[in-house]
Amino acid sequence: MKIFRINILISIPATCCNNIKDSKELNDSIESLEEKYHKIISTYSCDSQFYSIGKPINHWDENDIKTWATYYKENSKKASEKSIYEVICVIKRAIFLHNTKQQFEPRAIQILSLLLMLHASNANISRLAQIKTGEGKSVIIAMFAAIKALNGHKVDIVTTSPLLAKRDAENKEKFYTMLNLTVGENSGTSTVKSCYKNDIVYGNVNEFQFDILKDEYSLLGTRCQRKFDIAIVDEVDSMLIDDNSKICRLSSKIPAIDELKVILTVVWQELNRTHDRLARIDGKLYCVTAPFRMDENGEIILLKPATADDDGNITDTSAVAGDSNIDENDFIEVEDPYEFIENHIKNYVENKLLTPNDKNECLLNIPKHLTGFVKQQLTKWILNAWQAKFAYRENIDYLITDGKDGIKSIVPIDYRNTGIIQTNTSWPDGLHQFLQIKHKLRISAESLTTNFLSNVAFFSRYGKNLFGLTGTLGSKEAKDLIHYIYNVDFVIIPPYKYTQFVAYPDRLSQSEQEWLNECTRSIYNEAKINQRAVLVICETKSDASKIQEKLIEKDIQLKKTIKLYTRSDNEEQNAIDNELDCGQIIVATNLAGRGTDLGTTHKVEENGGLHVLVTFLPLNTRVEHQAFGRTSRQGKHGTAQLIALTPIDSKIQYDSIDQLKQDRDEREKLYIARAKHTELKNIERRDRLFGKFCTLRQKLRQQENDTYKLDSVEELWGLWLKITFAKDDSMNDATDDLNDELLDKKFEEFSSRILADYSSNAIFQNPFYLILKGNEYIFQKKNYDDAIDFLRDAIKSDPIFAVSARYNLAYALIKKSSDKTTEAKVELEEALKTIDNILIPQQETMLISFRITQSHTSGTQDMMGATSNTDTKSDAEDQIMNRINLLCLCKNQIEQGKSVIEDAADKKHDVRMEYKALDEFFSDVNKPTLDINEFKENGFLGFFQLTRKEPTPWLSIIAVGLLGIAQAVAGAALIAFTGGAAVQIGTMLLSEGIGDMIHAIKSAITGEFSWKEYAIQKAISIAITIATCGMAALKETGQAIKSGFKGCATMVKAAAVGGKQLVGQFTKEGWKLVGKQIGQAFLKAGAKEILKTVLDKTILAELSKKINQEISEHIQQQVTEEVNGNQTIKDFLTVDSGLHRNNMCHNEIENMTNRMLHPQSNRFADAAISIAKGIANQLTNGTSGYALQIVTAGKCLLELTTFLKNFFIEFRRDLDKLKDHLKIDHLLHLNKPNDIDKRTAKEITETLKKEHYVGHDSIKVMKPLEPTVFKLDKHTIHETYVINVCNNIYTETTKQSEYGFEKNRIAKTLTDQLANYMTNRLNAELINPAVHTGVDAAVNHLSKRIEVAYVDSEGTLEKQLKSRRAQNDVIRRGKDVWERAAKERAKGIQKDNTQQDAPTHPDIENLAQKIENGAPGDLKDIMALSAKLGRPVQIFRNGAYDMTIGDMNAGEPMKLDFGEGHTGHIGHYTGTNDVTGITPTGANDCLFDTLSVQTNISSSELRQMAAAGIRENSDIYLKMMPSVHFLGEHSNKNLLYVGGDNAELVKVRKHSADDILSDPYLPSKEKLEKDLQKCLELSKQYKPESENDSPEIKGKLILETLIHDITDENIKETIAHDKNLRNIFYSSLNGRLAEFKKENAQLFSNLSMDSSSVPIVSTFNELAGYWKNKTHPGLDKNLFYSQGSVNANFSSCNSAAATDFLPGPVKEMIASQPVDTAGKKAIETFGPAVCPVQFFSYQHKLVATDNRMTLAHHLAGVKPLRLIPTRPTHEELGRMNNKGMPSTKSPKYDKNA
Repeated sequence: MKIFRINILISIPATCCNNIKDSKELNDSIESLEEKYHKIISTYSCDSQFYSIGKPINHWDENDIKTWATYYKENSKKASEKSIYEVICVIKRAIFLHNTKQQFEPRAIQILSLLLMLHASNANISRLAQIKTGEGKSVIIAMFAAIKALNGHKVDIVTTSPLLAKRDAENKEKFYTMLNLTVGENSGTSTVKSCYKNDIVYGNVNEFQFDILKDEYSLLGTRCQRKFDIAIVDEVDSMLIDDNSKICRLSSKIPAIDELKVILTVVWQELNRTHDRLARIDGKLYCVTAPFRMDENGEIILLKPATADDDGNITDTSAVAGDSNIDENDFIEVEDPYEFIENHIKNYVENKLLTPNDKNECLLNIPKHLTGFVKQQLTKWILNAWQAKFAYRENIDYLITDGKDGIKSIVPIDYRNTGIIQTNTSWPDGLHQFLQIKHKLRISAESLTTNFLSNVAFFSRYGKNLFGLTGTLGSKEAKDLIHYIYNVDFVIIPPYKYTQFVAYPDRLSQSEQEWLNECTRSIYNEAKINQRAVLVICETKSDASKIQEKLIEKDIQLKKTIKLYTRSDNEEQNAIDNELDCGQIIVATNLAGRGTDLGTTHKVEENGGLHVLVTFLPLNTRVEHQAFGRTSRQGKHGTAQLIALTPIDSKIQYDSIDQLKQDRDEREKLYIARAKHTELKNIERRDRLFGKFCTLRQKLRQQENDTYKLDSVEELWGLWLKITFAKDDSMNDATDDLNDELLDKKFEEFSSRILADYSSNAIFQNPFYLILKGNEYIFQKKNYDDAIDFLRDAIKSDPIFAVSARYNLAYALIKKSSDKTTEAKVELEEALKTIDNILIPQQETMLISFRITQSHTSGTQDMMGATSNTDTKSDAEDQIMNRINLLCLCKNQIEQGKSVIEDAADKKHDVRMEYKALDEFFSDVNKPTLDINEFKENGFLGFFQLTRKEPTPWLSIIAVGLLGIAQAVAGAALIAFTGGAAVQIGTMLLSEGIGDMIHAIKSAITGEFSWKEYAIQKAISIAITIATCGMAALKETGQAIKSGFKGCATMVKAAAVGGKQLVGQFTKEGWKLVGKQIGQAFLKAGAKEILKTVLDKTILAELSKKINQEISEHIQQQVTEEVNGNQTIKDFLTVDSGLHRNNMCHNEIENMTNRMLHPQSNRFADAAISIAKGIANQLTNGTSGYALQIVTAGKCLLELTTFLKNFFIEFRRDLDKLKDHLKIDHLLHLNKPNDIDKRTAKEITETLKKEHYVGHDSIKVMKPLEPTVFKLDKHTIHETYVINVCNNIYTETTKQSEYGFEKNRIAKTLTDQLANYMTNRLNAELINPAVHTGVDAAVNHLSKRIEVAYVDSEGTLEKQLKSRRAQNDVIRRGKDVWERAAKERAKGIQKDNTQQDAPTHPDIENLAQKIENGAPGDLKDIMALSAKLGRPVQIFRNGAYDMTIGDMNAGEPMKLDFGEGHTGHIGHYTGTNDVTGITPTGANDCLFDTLSVQTNISSSELRQMAAAGIRENSDIYLKMMPSVHFLGEHSNKNLLYVGGDNAELVKVRKHSADDILSDPYLPSKEKLEKDLQKCLELSKQYKPESENDSPEIKGKLILETLIHDITDENIKETIAHDKNLRNIFYSSLNGRLAEFKKENAQLFSNLSMDSSSVPIVSTFNELAGYWKNKTHPGLDKNLFYSQGSVNANFSSCNSAAATDFLPGPVKEMIASQPVDTAGKKAIETFGPAVCPVQFFSYQHKLVATDNRMTLAHHLAGVKPLRLIPTRPTHEELGRMNNKGMPSTKSPKYDKNA
């Protein structure tokens, strides 16, 4: 391969001559470039040595490259110096594969350029390279970036525009992806930009800077913690030279700064007014202060002032003053017009508008905290107003564009450099606002620069890793400047092909027409005649449009071939996408002058290539060369020419283009010198101060992270910066008055002041931060006390502009306490005054300024101050009118609230408050969102709406509620603790109590209560009760209460147990029944009403809201269209606006619609109900869902449309009836009803109609009324008034206003009215009835469910109450038995057990005989024994005190513990802890056995005593019999406390044990048994597969005994009721399983790697693991012996336990054999997991009952593993009383023991 030596010019600035060593090293490296290039070429045809793919690199495909790159990226640290050649080769191949259409490899010059950049990087040198345009800079940048990224660096590629960044990132994405690298571009407005996570990021320099500020200053995390690693700058000259002094600024909007719009408007108006008074007379400039006009000869004619009569009527305006009347004071000579106007405006604003008068009032009010700012800015504002009027030109300096929201806006153009449309940029210091005022566009609020980053500071962050490429590095001075700032060196790389570029002679035109003709001729010749493609680069968009129009004028056919490229924000940017063909012309701005690669067809190249025409003299030679560089790229043909227009406003006469260029170059030198010596210093100072402020801000954030305080500090910093650098920001050359020391001192003073104020509200110099903070505390934190403090501080700071603070303060005061309404009213009144007297008038001042225009006609001027009207309202007027309307809305809300407060105060009522967000007052269609948001920023987030309400009578409600609770409790207690007639009265009390409770709750919800209504209702209820029950029942109830309830309560009252007063379980259960009764009764009777009330207030209210929203969404568009298109509404609004009537039309329509939709009007009822049903049919998820979705489709929508259509027909008809209100006679009378009566008004109107001032309809004003012409002969006194009314209406009519704000409010109100009407109909006719019916059904169902829920072992609540009443009766009769026995004992009467006074009733005799014959004892027997023995009986139930039978003072109580039987079966009596030694005497004697121990009377005697007691009190027992019989027949025997023992009890216990052990939280015995059975089967089937395998399975007995033990009934019964024994037993099974595995160790160890081959191993391991994980570890405890000595031999092993637990082989080995030999041998033979040891738990110790088997384990040296839990016998428990027992010491053994 032939290699060409490339000569590369190295350029070192003169300032670096002392760095000759580096220069020599650089030249030495260049000498080796050819050698390196050879190595790259040779490597390219070989496989990779770093990571082999298997074929030469030049044959790799995309997958090969990605595979290699992935490996290299992960192992780049292992790469050697030689590896760089491989990397370059791989990238070279990737470039080839990336360009699929035109596959090419990087040229030699591109590879050598890459090597030079890599050399600089490796040598830690920043380097900039000049590469001729068209040589493929983007490819070099991509290769260099890829190499750095592959080696782990993060690369930022900085471009001159976001368009280029987006284009290059998208074009190179496939290339980077092939190398396993990620790429992105950073345009966009998102807070966090994920693009920064990529290896390579393309972006415009401004985007990088903005993102740094967002990331570091605002702490938004925008850059995702990306480091500043390597920067590659494309078109480096533009950013490092042209924009070296450029600063990227993030501006902050200051709250309330929009209030300065009025002063900006006044400045602009005064500038225009004063300038229009300037006139040149005899070569001198004068300001004419008197009214004048210019005649056709340019002569000034002074006008005599208009005169008026005594009534103020103008009588003469046409008289003209002659020369003899000229006053010299009317003419002020002006030397410098700007200086004159500046001084006038400053004096006007400062001394007239802003200076308070004697009353301390100003003509113009501005926020107090901005006073200093205004004075500081005024000079700049005046200058920028002048600039906006005279210097800045549309389509040159800026565009007027339509934004996304349809709002026109001013957009700057960077026409001198890049031609970019700077969409997100605005000019500072009022310039942007003055341009908006100039064009009557919406006025934006001025912003304040608070955080910024200069280009110098940005690029300096990359240190020695700053690299760049450009086509033009520029002059020596430019390179010196770059080196001075960034310490870089330069390389200039020649092209790979000789250029075929031809430059045509430059031309200079002396006039615009000549210039246009020259440009047109050049373009036409090249495009039309020579059939070439032409790129025309113009200075401005305006110039481009002129040239385009001139070309089309010359040849209409050119219209098809011309494309405009003057904007980067619309479809024009597509003009450069395709190749240019013959005859095609692109007319562009500087947008096409840099970074644009225009393709041309082969035919164009044959005809001479692309021709570039530059139509202006570029800013410098670099920009000029860049423009020419659009042609002759990559060796192609091309020509270029410069045709410039001599500067029109220049004082120098330029005769040649060379002279003009020379002057330009000199200006650039001066610019560079100024940048180097002045601007750079200021930039560095600002950067340094900003760094200090960032440190201060971070310190403050750490001290208190208060958003509002930090924002206030930021504002103060911006203002300080503005004032400090005011001189530097001026247009004059800055002096160095601000040295570093002085700046530091000033900042320290600022910092100290901030630190001192930050801890208090003193930091808030702008009160609006206090307002915003107060709003947060009101609406979010609900902290009204602090909110009130903040708002009061705001008002104190600025009483005028804190009007929103006053309004929100009123809201907070009322929310805090209803007692604060008077204070709230005061604040509302003050807010109202401010709105009326200051805020609205100032907005009207602005409006008048925009409506005053001057008529200019070829040098003549009309009378100064005369008004004329434009055809339509401007955006600015709409903005101001919307603010006025919002203030009027605020005013109306304040007046409404004030009125309600006054009314409530008069009637001593409370006020109800509802807050409505500001947006809710407007329809979503055509909503003035921007104006609403601006209004909210001033603190008005919404309005509260007050209504009067009577205070809630809480004391009365609470009293009724408590009364209801008392009645319910008393009634339920009567039912629960008594019987008979009292139950009926109890039921009545319970019902009445529930009713009162419901009444109280509903009253609490609604806030309404009346004692009168309550008394009437209660009287009716009492009358019904008496009529139903009768007086006899009431008397019987009183006796029952006195005896039964009192007696029952005595029997069960609190007793002394263990020294403590305890309430028995029986009593507690009684009160539980009371609670259940109240709950169930409340649910049945009250839940329905309360639930309906709550539903109406909550879910149904929310449902209605959603239905309302859905309807509103569907109708608002149609309603808006109707309102917007209705001429009558527009006529009303025209009159309202002309006569300054606020909301008149709105209120009229609202009232009219209310009449139409009134409930008594049925015009639309049927249609509304039909639609309502349609909506209801579409409700999804049921009425119980939180998000009830409403889908209105199909028929429902059709009916809705029909409904609206019919409504609007009626609406228009009714609206037409209101047209009478628009008639002139009505308006004249309405506005002055006391001065002009109806008859007079009609007469005046007739006069107006006759003279054709008013139309025949008496509504339309046809023409203005001239005061000198219009006369009222009969009503002269009203002339002026009539003229004003008619002219105001006429003036407003001619403006053709759309009244968007007012129509939106009307549409919103009308939409709400219609939606509310339809929603209310839906609720009334369908939803409420349906839901209430559903509630009734649901509550009834729930009541049944709750009744079923109460059905347990005790039955339903009704059955429980019936059983309870039977128990009460038994207890009450028992008290009678006790009292009778006590009286007999007191009289000395004693009866033996056989003594009878009279024959016994057969039923009673039968009862007594059952007791004598062994029936189980129960409650009636306890009562009989207690009465006979004269001792009370304390009954415990399941260990807890239950009740006392008898008199506690009668003697030492006997104690019984009744253990309830499971599922209602017979229970069991035992003694309490202090009752021991009970000896069972019979299956059913447990009651008597327990009492026997405490009385020393035998159980049989006690039975006879109980039978005798029953016989002796047969009359009482006979009365008790129904209750006893009922309880005895009941399935739950525990109700009568029946205690004994039988087979049924065992069965129940067995069932209970199974239930307990089947608990899912316990280990599954069933699973264990199943798995053990499987293991046993597998052990029998086992066959060894190799010699190494175990020949057989050992320990089968372990598996068998395990199965036996876990299924044994006795063990189950024992562990079911003793958790501790269960845990010990379950844990012991783990030891037995481990023993089995131990015995088969060979089998398990051989298969440790693969247990699946032997099923028993895997199965066993699974079950052992399961059981171990499910049980408690480490529960094995030492066994204690229960005997000190044992027999030396085992027994014959014939007992039931031995037969059950001993395996046959073990039994044969040990039966009757010595323990020390046979026992030991058995353990050694069968193991500790087979031989059982029974044990029980005693005082937390495990005590063995098998002492000999335990001893055998000890002799064998092992612990027993097969532990069998058991219940100890009396004998075994008795052993525990022996001395030293239990013991861990082995017992003695001999044959005699």
